[in-house]
Parts: sequence; C-alpha cells; structure tokens
Amino acid sequence: MTEEASAEEPDQSNEPRGIRRFALRHPRVMVWLVAVLILGMWGSWAGPGWNPQPMRSLIVPETADTSITTRNDTPELGEYEVHSEVVSIELRDGTEIPATLRTPVGVDGLAPAMVFVHGTGTDSYKNFEREADAISSAGVITLVPDKRTDNYTTTHRDYPELSKDYEDALTDLLSRPGADPQRAGLYAVSEGCNIAPIVAARNSSVSYVALISAPVLPIREQGAFAADSYLRNLGAPEQILSAIPKLIGQNFGQDAFEYIDFDVSEYQREMTMPVLMLYGTGDMSMPTVQGPIITREDLATAGNSDLTVRYYEDADHGLQVDKVLVDQAMQDTADWVNGLPYTADAAPHVAGAQPKQ
Repeated sequence: MTEEASAEEPDQSNEPRGIRRFALRHPRVMVWLVAVLILGMWGSWAGPGWNPQPMRSLIVPETADTSITTRNDTPELGEYEVHSEVVSIELRDGTEIPATLRTPVGVDGLAPAMVFVHGTGTDSYKNFEREADAISSAGVITLVPDKRTDNYTTTHRDYPELSKDYEDALTDLLSRPGADPQRAGLYAVSEGCNIAPIVAARNSSVSYVALISAPVLPIREQGAFAADSYLRNLGAPEQILSAIPKLIGQNFGQDAFEYIDFDVSEYQREMTMPVLMLYGTGDMSMPTVQGPIITREDLATAGNSDLTVRYYEDADHGLQVDKVLVDQAMQDTADWVNGLPYTADAAPHVAGAQPKQ
C-alpha cells in the first residue's frame, strides 16, 4: 500500500491575543481542554508511563491524484438534477422514522443506492445535505435516515442494536424504484464506521462500504490518540500528555462507557465486499495510517483484498478545507460507486497526499 509589522510605533490594539484570543473564539474547546488537563493531572500518578512515537508510515500513496480509475465514463458532480423528499421508514420494531431520499433525475436504468450512517455529531435526516446532494447529482440514490437516540447516550451506546435501524433503512431503500440491488451500500462517517461493518457482515445486500474518517481502533485507544494529538499540537507539557491514557484507561464502572472498548475488527473480518476509506491529512483525531493498515489485515482474513484508500491534503475530520467540503472527495466516492464492480480492485489502491501519524 507516495507582514511585516511597522517598527515605528507599537500596536495599540486592544484585541485579545494568543491563548486568550483562542479561548474567546473557541469556548467549548477550552472547557474540554481544561477538563482534560485537570483530570489528567489527577490521574498522572495512577498508572504506568506512556510515550507515543510518530508511527513509521507503512502507507505511501502511489500518486497524488485521487481520481478513481473506471472502466467507462462516470457522471460528474452536478450532472443530474436531484429530487429530494422526506419519506417514512418503518423499522422492525414498528417504529417509524423520517429519512431524506434524494434521487437523481433522468438516470438511464438502475442507479446505485447509498445509505448514510451517522457519526457522533449527527443524528437527523436533515444532516449530510452537502455530501448527499453532491453524490446524488452524480447519479446515486441516497438515503439519510434519522438516528434514534433513545438508546444512545454519553455513557451507553449499543452499536449492534443501532445497526439494525440502518439495516432496515437499506431494505427500505432497495424497495424504492430505480435502486440497483447489485450496487447498494453504506456511507459511514466517524463513529458510524463502527456500525456499518456490523450491517455489512450480516446482510448480503450490502455490496460496498465507504468508511469516512474511520477510527477503526476502539474508542478508548482512539480517544487517547486524539487527546494526545490535539494537546501535543498546542504544546502541552509532557506531564499532561503522559496522564491522558491513564485517565482514559480507567474503569468507569459497571455498564458505563462499555462501548469505548468495542472492537470493529470482529466485523471487518467478515466483510467480503469492496471497501473505500477516505481521510483528510489535517485530521488530528483519527489514526490515518494505522486505521487502513488494520482494515487491510481484517479484510484479508475474509479473503478480501478490495480496499481503496484516498487521502485529501489538509482536509479535516469532515473532509473539509477551511470549512468547505472537498468536492473531489465526493466525486471520487461517486466514481467508485458508479464504477463497481470494476472499481473494486482498480488501481491505484492508495492515492492522495502523504498521511502522517
């Protein structure tokens, strides 16, 4: 898997600078950081030392061009007008949830079908508007269902149970006119990448899985990695950095935070369909090198070598640069889905900017 500043008079501006300016602009981040620092200092004596090192890159993109090689020409973003409507999905327990169905208008024949799987920061059928609009405009039918949160809290999350709703959403989408059952799959983001493999492992209708900013590691490990990465980037002292895994590694009590030890590899090892992984090289919260390596090994257990990986330079966790969604990432996703089954193993397998972890 290649101002100068004027020297004539001092600045009389009263505008806050440095950490004060950052704190005023990002109050939530500062509250989180303070909490981590306080708890981290408290836990600095509670366990063994931890000395993370930069990972030796085992993934070198074959080319900087992320374009997906297809057998035939595939639609460009914006090629189709998109019809959007809110539909109702009946789940297996009789509950009905809303979902946004987007259909490209004028597609000749059957179109690929895609269900979006929410991450931590989203739960509404109104989410993923930019991503779903873009991908649908390139000829893919998309469905964004509501995520039920009655059994989803800070301390308790049952991923196998949550996966049932997305499996039902996929069944509903395949019942819609124009959906191609041979090209039906999932677009999972962040924490949703813990859910999509469960659906894929047990439902033969899933013919592809796109994993966006996937943690792959159990949240306990990924959380320690993310906290260390953010604080190290801010220049936090080593005493604080060494406290992070001790804090996150503690036992929070029976039935509390059990989900942070969930290991998605158990399900990835049963995935036999093509997998696409997208990351931004500016994402400090995800193991952008380690994640695809583990996934590659997991898929190999099932005899599956159909893994395509793309890295987008300076893009963040949401595949954005300066809060603007990277269109090329959406085009690549649409091309990969539209080009199946040829694109399942099309070269290059790894492309884009060089990731660092």
